[in-house]
Amino acid sequence: MDLPDSMIVVDTVVTSISLLCVLLRFYTRSVIVKRLWTEDILIGIVEVLAIGWLVTISFGYKQGYGRHLHEILDRPDGDEVLIRTDQV
Repeated sequence: MDLPDSMIVVDTVVTSISLLCVLLRFYTRSVIVKRLWTEDILIGIVEVLAIGWLVTISFGYKQGYGRHLHEILDRPDGDEVLIRTDQV
């Protein structure tokens, strides 16, 4: 397994665990306690942002984030990746 692939797996597992914890917290607060507080809403917003970050960083890993420039240039589409990032 390539390093960016393993980083995507680790990021996905950690985000999934945090999502499970937040969902369990929401369940506990809404069903057992029967009241959601401000911090519950904020942690829900943060979890949505974390999922957005996971998607963004996963695309970045596929495009060469975390690699040296010579590793990107050795790829068959290395020049294309540099052109696309230059246009941003």
